[in-house]
Amino acid sequence: MKCKLLPIFLGVCATIATLGYFLQWYTVSIANAEHQVEIHVTIYKDKIKADEEKAKIKLQKYEKQFKEDPGATSRSAERGARHMSQ
Repeated sequence: MKCKLLPIFLGVCATIATLGYFLQWYTVSIANAEHQVEIHVTIYKDKIKADEEKAKIKLQKYEKQFKEDPGATSRSAERGARHMSQ
């Protein structure tokens, strides 16, 4: 059971790490000394929190839109698919 979950866990970690890097949630810097390498990771908690708030607001907007008109999201997806195929 554990061996089956390990690839999934590693995939989720890699996805979060990649997403965080592109959203600039952290930076990695490397300093070379004579016989050693220093790696510094800086995590920007405020940026993560701001992106979390933006995501919550968007999710609430879509939730409200879906409650008002459940078919609206599927119709907009159809329009987007038609636009992409043209």
